[in-house]
Amino acid sequence: IGFFFFFCEGAMADWSSLYYQEVVNDPGRVSTTVFIAYIFAMTVGRFTGDKLLVWLHYRKVLMLDSLLISTGLALALGFHSQVFTIIGFSLVGFGASTVIPIVYMMAGRSKTMKASVALAAVSTIGFTGFLIGPPIIGFVAHQTGLRIALLLVLLMGITIYFLSRKIRV
Repeated sequence: IGFFFFFCEGAMADWSSLYYQEVVNDPGRVSTTVFIAYIFAMTVGRFTGDKLLVWLHYRKVLMLDSLLISTGLALALGFHSQVFTIIGFSLVGFGASTVIPIVYMMAGRSKTMKASVALAAVSTIGFTGFLIGPPIIGFVAHQTGLRIALLLVLLMGITIYFLSRKIRV
């Protein structure tokens, strides 16, 4: 889950502004508008995530996060609109906000390995996704276009959903 999430986060960090500038083609606004919307929504989600965790517990929150990531990307990529792109990337940010805190919490509670080892493993696997995600998106975008390449991120969001369903509460 950490790998797929960090893949998404790396793609948003590196490609969201370019997508907004070149694909949505909004010359009247700063190209970082969608990245700012993404980061702002992520910040709001981080501040409210603990309350959500108490209410729904981590498996359901991860499932909700993945649905927000996937729905947000579907909106942003499916409609050639500035408004839908900003709303979509905001949903991605809100969905992304609690994934890593939950994954780290779960690693710290591992019953099969020491917490320090589990956290190191999760961080290593996760940051690998952050490092290889953007170049993969770039390679695919060069072949097919950025809109199609960002479908990989949508696929990562869907994958998080199915992996989250397997978590035992």
